[in-house]
Amino acid sequence: SHHFLQNAKQQLAELEKTVTSIQAENDDLSNEVNGIETFVSRQPLDGEQGWLALSEEHVSLQYKGYTYDITPLDRAKQVDQGGRSVSIGTFSSWENKDGFPVMQFRDGVRCWQGPARSLDVTIKCGLETEIVEVEEPSICTYTAIMKTPLACSLDVARAKNEAVQALLDSQNE
Repeated sequence: SHHFLQNAKQQLAELEKTVTSIQAENDDLSNEVNGIETFVSRQPLDGEQGWLALSEEHVSLQYKGYTYDITPLDRAKQVDQGGRSVSIGTFSSWENKDGFPVMQFRDGVRCWQGPARSLDVTIKCGLETEIVEVEEPSICTYTAIMKTPLACSLDVARAKNEAVQALLDSQNE
C-alpha cells in the first residue's frame, strides 16, 4: 500500500501542476483579451484598424530648442538640449476634427503655474510617417501635424465624398 500511496501522491502532484499551468494560461489569455479590449476602445471613431500599424512607429521633430518625441498610440515627450525629457502626455483617445483624425495625448507633467501638458496630433496623408509641424497655441498645450501613408486612404475617401456632395449640390440647383 506504501507504493500505491506514493503513486497517488505523484499523480496528485502532476494534477496540481496541470491545474496551475491551465490557470496560468487562462490568466495570460484574459490579460491578452483585456489588452485587446482596451486597445480597441482606443481606436479612431471610424473603426479604421489600419492605425494599429502606427504603434510600430516612432517620430520626432525639433521645435524651439526642444525635440518632440512621439510614439503613436502610446506616449509623447519633450526633450531639451541637455537630454532631459518631460512627458507631454500619454495617448488617451481619438477625435475627429475637420474630417481629420486627431490623436490626443493627455495628463503630461504639469507646467509651472500652468496646466498639465497635452498634445493633439492631427494625422494627414504623406509619403513618410513623420512629424511636420509642432506648435504651442497656449501655454503647455501643444499641437502637431503628423503625416503618414496610412492616412492617404482617408484622403481619397474624403475627396470622393466631396466630389459626390458637389455633384448632388449641382443637381439640386
